[in-house]
Amino acid sequence: MVALTVLLGIATFVIFLPIPSRLSRQISADVVLGSRTKSLNCRSSGALPDFACTPGQVTPGVTQKEICTPGYVGVGSEVSSGLANQVYLQYGVYSPLPGQYQIDHLIGESLGGSNDISNLWPQSLEPRPGFYEKDRVEKYLHDEVCAGRITLQTAREQIAADWLKIFLSMPSF
Repeated sequence: MVALTVLLGIATFVIFLPIPSRLSRQISADVVLGSRTKSLNCRSSGALPDFACTPGQVTPGVTQKEICTPGYVGVGSEVSSGLANQVYLQYGVYSPLPGQYQIDHLIGESLGGSNDISNLWPQSLEPRPGFYEKDRVEKYLHDEVCAGRITLQTAREQIAADWLKIFLSMPSF
């Protein structure tokens, strides 16, 4: 729900509007999780990206068998400095200090995530949980997929919807 405050003369009303849940979005192996509706003035919400700028995207054709092959690192795993600068610009991050941010994939490459800008955002180290903790979630979901406990599609949906929720509920390792 989103609260909308309306001022009418001397009276103030608060109206609650439903917003669609990110968990309701579906993903197939080869499509964007949602439409990228913004490319500037993006704002992270804590450890989560601005979903209007970073809805998530997977690399077409990447399968469970492929990601579970030892040594798999993703297709085109390097994010170019030009693309990284675009991501920083859209999120209004100017002159980040070394180690302060990393350009992160919403759907990690270990799950077949794409290097497309719709899957990238500058994730901060601090406050915690930050990018190190998200890396743990990616590894956990990858291991779950490769052990056959969840499908690749489910892992992608879960991490794109709310990686923090997974982090807070996963066993420590």
